[in-house]
Amino acid sequence: MFSFLVTVMQLNILYAPLKEIPQSRILIFAGDDCYPCKELLDYLFRAGVLFSEHIKVVWIRNEEEAVNWALENGIEEIPLVLINNNKIEGSSEEVAKKIVRYLLDNNLITRKELEENMRKVILFNARYLSEKLGEEIIVNEKMIVALVNKIIRHGLPYCPCRLKLSRENICPCESSIKELKSQGYCKCRLFLVKK
Repeated sequence: MFSFLVTVMQLNILYAPLKEIPQSRILIFAGDDCYPCKELLDYLFRAGVLFSEHIKVVWIRNEEEAVNWALENGIEEIPLVLINNNKIEGSSEEVAKKIVRYLLDNNLITRKELEENMRKVILFNARYLSEKLGEEIIVNEKMIVALVNKIIRHGLPYCPCRLKLSRENICPCESSIKELKSQGYCKCRLFLVKK
């Protein structure tokens, strides 16, 4: 799904080998067959910050030339995240929150930009859910503000109606498909089956 996401959302991904390592406040090295890499980028996408001009992603394909380039540049494992050239460690969820927090704390993304980005993400997710369920899914735009509030407070778009801040409650939460099938809307009523 990530390659589809890159194409549809026109994300700025640089592919190794590169002439030089790009300069960026946030630099993410990721690659093929790396589940934590895709998970990290998915969290950043869901939080609406992967579009930020302050994030550059260098994709290292499973090709000898790209892997050799990475090793020559001291990149021995991925995902590797650098914020202002400082390595950020932790689980994909924790690292994603640190990136979001850095962008917010340094005023590198405004609330308005975050709301606009979240609108794109939510509409993308509605199309995805429509394809998965075979029914048209519409969006309650009022809930986008609630998700942005969650991002500002907690770093990721946790469901506004679920109190537990856990991976399965990141929007669209794991329960949403079941709820859309059974009752025609998800718990927070962000996604609704069009009648």
